[in-house]
Amino acid sequence: MIGEANKRAFHRMLINAELKVWVGQQSYSGLCKDLSATGMGISLKDVKLAIGDEIEVALSGEGVAPFSAKGKVVRCADAGDIDYAIEFSSLS
Repeated sequence: MIGEANKRAFHRMLINAELKVWVGQQSYSGLCKDLSATGMGISLKDVKLAIGDEIEVALSGEGVAPFSAKGKVVRCADAGDIDYAIEFSSLS
């Protein structure tokens, strides 16, 4: 049973789409695993980000409308590939 603390205001859409990530002037390729109105879950190989890092992302792929956003890292988990939760600050 889902408790009140675990209910999300915005549901996640599970996807596997190619993602381009910019941290400052450096760019990386990754995978968007899920997307909601306020953020996304991403996976990056061999890239170490820290909570609070400001990033830009661009999502593309078959069956996915082009999408770009600015945001910050709000959660990190290292399980093989490194997974991050990103909270959007602006969308375009």
